[in-house]
Amino acid sequence: ALGAATHVVWDAFTHHSRWGTELLLLDRSVGGFPLYQFAQYGSSALALVVLGWFVATGLRRTADAPVPVGPALPSLGRGERWGALGLLAGCVVLGIAHRCVRWYAHFGRIENPLDIIPTACFGAGAGLAAGLLLYGVWMRLLRGRRT
Repeated sequence: ALGAATHVVWDAFTHHSRWGTELLLLDRSVGGFPLYQFAQYGSSALALVVLGWFVATGLRRTADAPVPVGPALPSLGRGERWGALGLLAGCVVLGIAHRCVRWYAHFGRIENPLDIIPTACFGAGAGLAAGLLLYGVWMRLLRGRRT
């Protein structure tokens, strides 16, 4: 709940026509773009770097040898982890491509790169959701049904 609340508050300062964009000079333009848009994309880029660091650190700390876990939880070896990462990355790329192609088919042009970023991000999220679903099915089929 705290994450959702902070997200909504931050959006008030970084999205067009929200009350927060009228404060702190965020509606001023620099280089043809309002400052609130720099705050929106800059904070998103920073969050992406933090998430990438978190995932990379987690993957490096994961041991190659199977960790003793309960019978319902699979333990992935190095090859399976890379396979899972490849599956998820592939689904993310396909999600981005699908959303961007549909966006371009609708609008017919990209006036500046910032136009397509939200569409690409939503495509990445949709692709990741599909990839996680496929990963779950893969694990169930690979490991068999355990009780």
